Amino acid sequence: MYAVAAAAGGPESQSSRQQVMRLNATTREKDLAQAMADLEKMKTIAVPQLASATATARFIFLFDNSSAPDRVQFLDGDEALRGAADKLQAIDFPVKFPDVSSIKVIRLGTASCRNSVCKLEMQPLNSMQGSVHPQLAVTPK
Repeated sequence: MYAVAAAAGGPESQSSRQQVMRLNATTREKDLAQAMADLEKMKTIAVPQLASATATARFIFLFDNSSAPDRVQFLDGDEALRGAADKLQAIDFPVKFPDVSSIKVIRLGTASCRNSVCKLEMQPLNSMQGSVHPQLAVTPK
């Protein structure tokens, strides 16, 4: 877990990396490399065909106590993906909530399509700094 935390980055990643270095001197570099590969797999999601041409766009996702996003909004990128929000909103994502929760989760994702194969790469929360879209106002229900 320390290796995954180090691979994820963020303010505590250096501390996590130091813990990995202390735990197992013989496999620490291998553990860190494996954690980076595992983390990449966790944040990349195969999605149905969103565009027939090569295209890339960023979307903002709002999860409201469900694994399917409550809202998906095109942020920027190729116009060929502007209409993909509805398709992305129908997908179940690996997002978990406590049984009773009023928590909302906001994530940024980059959809990319090439040769009719599309994937969505979820970005860390800190990658949203400076990217908050003015239309993403979260209003209480």
